[in-house]
Amino acid sequence: RTLLALAVPVFFSMIAEPLTGLVDTAFVARLGAEPLAALGVGTAALSSLFWIFYFLSVGTQTNVAQAMGRQDEAQAIRTTSPALVISLLGGVLLIIAGGLLAPWIAAQLGAEGIMQGQATQYMRIRLFGAPAMLVMFTAFGALRGIQDMRSPLWIALFVNGLNALLDAMVILGFGPIPALGIAGAAAASTVAQTLGGIWAGVAVLRKLGWSSDLQIGEARQLFKIGGDLFLRTGLITLFLLLATRVATE
Repeated sequence: RTLLALAVPVFFSMIAEPLTGLVDTAFVARLGAEPLAALGVGTAALSSLFWIFYFLSVGTQTNVAQAMGRQDEAQAIRTTSPALVISLLGGVLLIIAGGLLAPWIAAQLGAEGIMQGQATQYMRIRLFGAPAMLVMFTAFGALRGIQDMRSPLWIALFVNGLNALLDAMVILGFGPIPALGIAGAAAASTVAQTLGGIWAGVAVLRKLGWSSDLQIGEARQLFKIGGDLFLRTGLITLFLLLATRVATE
């Protein structure tokens, strides 16, 4: 019963998280083949970039769970605080670097002409949600480390529900809201993920608190635990992107 109580919410929250791209696809498909292809390129690129940073979730969860197992809540707080800062900084780095490289990335994935422009637009808008996305990764890890499996589930459901609602309003237009097409899909996802990141961050601060004593050693420990996962995910991502490139030729 304990295993199921812990595992089932995690299972459904992990199913809910990737649904954002699927919901966007369902709505953008009504716009035609070219916007749909551009969305596919943008989603493939961003999903790959974001999941490289999933080591933040695993590393934070491991460190927090070990600290709580020793009944050292102060250590759990000292672990989580720098991880959240790293998430924010990593998200800002993705906004800057990803925004500059978006046209090149789209071209490398086989997008040309109008499709390249639409894929670039989609990626640049979605990247503004990167800090919140990485904060969610870290916050979910911290919450699961203290055996709070339900909060990540509710946040994931909220993000996907809000994204679907906004998609229905801004992609094809609704009342006074103009049809924004693929840019609307990106904006809807960004808004939903930003609010989800804020909710996740607040949940961690309420349950664990914040440490103003940010230590470099804690950040090193996070990278030590997540380094192998970072490398593995990066290599898998490279393979998937190469496969996407071949498929578009």
